[in-house]
Amino acid sequence: MAKLNLHAEMTLYPTDRGGRKNPIKSGYRPTLCVVGDSPTSLPDLCSCVTYFNRWLEIQPGETFDAEIVPAAFKAWPVFPSDASFTIMEGENVVGDGHFVPNTLRAIAEKNVEPQMMLQPIKLGPRHKTGPLRKYQR
Repeated sequence: MAKLNLHAEMTLYPTDRGGRKNPIKSGYRPTLCVVGDSPTSLPDLCSCVTYFNRWLEIQPGETFDAEIVPAAFKAWPVFPSDASFTIMEGENVVGDGHFVPNTLRAIAEKNVEPQMMLQPIKLGPRHKTGPLRKYQR
């Protein structure tokens, strides 16, 4: 099986344009809202984890290259190789971006092995066990 290895160019909106107030770090988990080729197609919301190894953090208003790993690969639809998306946190749009062509071929083949294995961790009684906190890389 091929390993999933998506790359995208992403831009965080500046705070004065409705973007985040704080910087993000590698491991950031936004929702991507991807619109298909057809003007009548509905957007797909996709949860993912973004990694960027060249920077410690990304400030609002900056553009950066990121590696994207789907949080639930089997739920991801097939996109065009250069699909554009908006970056969302809940109902707030905090940025936009596009996939770098030729990185979505593995999704089209549906023959992909997730790049990271999620292992359950034990949390103490003080920690909440939401869906994003009960797994670690």
